[in-house]
Amino acid sequence: MEILLRILCLLLFSNCQFNCQSNNNAVANDSSSLYSVDMGGLSGAGYYVGVSIGTPPQKINVLVDTGSSNLAVACTSFPIIQGRHYDRKLSSTDVDENVSVDIGYTEGNLSGPLVSDLVSYSNNDGTEFPNVRANIVCINQAKSFFINGSGWEGIMGLAYQRLAKPTPNVEPYWDSLITNSDVADVFAMQLCGVEDPASYQLNGVMTLGGVSESQYKGNILFAAMSKQRYYEIIVTDITVDGSSLELDCKEYNNDRAIVDSGTTNLLLTPRVYESVVESLAASRPDIPDEFWRGEDLKCWSKSREPEWDRFPNIEISVAAASNWTNSLTLTLIPQQYLRLLPPSEMKLNWDANDQYCYKISISQSVHGTVLGAMAMTGFTVVFNRASKTIGFAHTTCSRMAELDIPLVLGPFTDVNANYSDCQFLAPDIDHSAVTVVAYVVVALGIVCVIPVVIIGLMSLYKWWYVRYKIPGRSHNVRVQSNLLEDLDSSEH
Repeated sequence: MEILLRILCLLLFSNCQFNCQSNNNAVANDSSSLYSVDMGGLSGAGYYVGVSIGTPPQKINVLVDTGSSNLAVACTSFPIIQGRHYDRKLSSTDVDENVSVDIGYTEGNLSGPLVSDLVSYSNNDGTEFPNVRANIVCINQAKSFFINGSGWEGIMGLAYQRLAKPTPNVEPYWDSLITNSDVADVFAMQLCGVEDPASYQLNGVMTLGGVSESQYKGNILFAAMSKQRYYEIIVTDITVDGSSLELDCKEYNNDRAIVDSGTTNLLLTPRVYESVVESLAASRPDIPDEFWRGEDLKCWSKSREPEWDRFPNIEISVAAASNWTNSLTLTLIPQQYLRLLPPSEMKLNWDANDQYCYKISISQSVHGTVLGAMAMTGFTVVFNRASKTIGFAHTTCSRMAELDIPLVLGPFTDVNANYSDCQFLAPDIDHSAVTVVAYVVVALGIVCVIPVVIIGLMSLYKWWYVRYKIPGRSHNVRVQSNLLEDLDSSEH
């Protein structure tokens, strides 16, 4: 009986400890500090933060990307970004690491040497941030990487070191910051989207070391982080206008489902994408299919906003961090999945003075589900690397805070569910079977080759024996050859 009581107490304590952690894991340690970094950007071109690099410091804006792991900045003048770059010759603390790096992204690629220098975040208000030495890919060549008018000249990858290029031995900036400062291994992103349509500018706040209570309302609900490469979650269901797509949950996670601030759209695998588009189109038959497929845009007069309530909501359910029978639901309203287009993306005959035009921010993917920046807008997202969870809460951004719709709901319990079964698992290779097959192939090769070799050797020996070992054989051949030559000469 005593043993049973001890086991029961242990189970209760463990469960309480786990649930308490999942409810409070956004709180930084008492000894850590919180730092808030201003975020900016252009609609469709991503969110950036400012960093200072080198001695004396040079200010550069970098795209915030939770889908990669390298810090990379322009080190030469690229006309598309008006020539702004980090000049290594002006920094007394620059160190060449004698390594070349090539990185390919979903869109574009870059290359250049790996260097290290002092790096810190930077705000226009003069806030002081920890200054640490970090690895930097110095971009000397780039193709389809920079975006005209984006406002950024580099990229800050915040994913795990396993994704670092050229090898996982290269320590990412975030890891260097955590190791060499008082910042806890947690950061939060409050993406507010375009709060003033006339500016087309994105706004937000990134918090280092935790999350500020001023950045969200209600509770933060935490999703399980299934793997530590990207920030991977497990999607359990997707509904459109209240109706489930009724797909096998593995479809949503094939081959992964990630939260990626460096991607603009919500990306879905082909089968899921087709189901979502068909459901959206069915809810608004008055809107052409080309719009729902991202092939066309829809415009409204600036004197009135789109009729948001006539568009359906999309709900994405994800596995909760508490246990595998729990889930939470993220509601994407049309203000999130319809993106305001800046004038640079407009058709030539579009009148910027009279209309605001929107395009759907849902695209097809070949690499799983991606909750991009537009899907993150409206939430405060907490990346708690220390507890391996990702938190979602309703943002306090002015445009979204006014909505009565709760954007995050849960946790919901389904005692018959085991959401760990929804995650994508790469097919296991039976190495013993592969080994057997390899041996069989080698054996067959040997069986086939040996007779050929034997026949070849026998032919070679026969030729050698006839030529050199048969008595008089060589002399007779030479005599016959001489007789033929004599006969030829006598005929002439």
